[in-house]
Amino acid sequence: MRIGIYAFDDVTMFHLSVPQLVFDEVAHQGLGTWETFLFSDGQHTIRTSEGYRVGDLAGLDEARKADAVVMPSWFFDGRPASEAVRTTLTTAHEAGATIVGLCLGAIPVVDAGLLAGRAAVTHWQAFDLLAQRHPELDLDDSVLYIDHGDVLTSAGTASGLDACLHLVRSRLAARPRPTRWRAAW
Repeated sequence: MRIGIYAFDDVTMFHLSVPQLVFDEVAHQGLGTWETFLFSDGQHTIRTSEGYRVGDLAGLDEARKADAVVMPSWFFDGRPASEAVRTTLTTAHEAGATIVGLCLGAIPVVDAGLLAGRAAVTHWQAFDLLAQRHPELDLDDSVLYIDHGDVLTSAGTASGLDACLHLVRSRLAARPRPTRWRAAW
């Protein structure tokens, strides 16, 4: 399974590292041939919010051929996804890829129209923004992640870890229950 993870200027290393660590562990443990790669929209090098430079990024064309596309976060200002990013997500989805929006990464997934009329979750700070921009969206603030089988979204940053582990569990033939997971507290 090839998994593309979107990288952009000012993304945090935590957001980039969570899906990479979880999905790469599948290969490290000999459980499957999973491979992650970072991609961006035109930039071959990005600078993280911590000041690290990350280079040798694949382009959007490579992401369109992935088995899963992960939007690990998004810009803090909640800007709408560009046409190129939306097209990448819809093209990958139409080709059968699972689309994952972790934390604020739900914003471009919703902007791409992949959750129209369905439930989604995102970071609490983006709920009002998404509700205004997409009134047809059923936002659920009581769950850590929601998996529709083809599109998965998660709440805050740490919830992204739960969502990634859920994806691994469901892809490695474990029964994917529950699809909406609530914390026990």
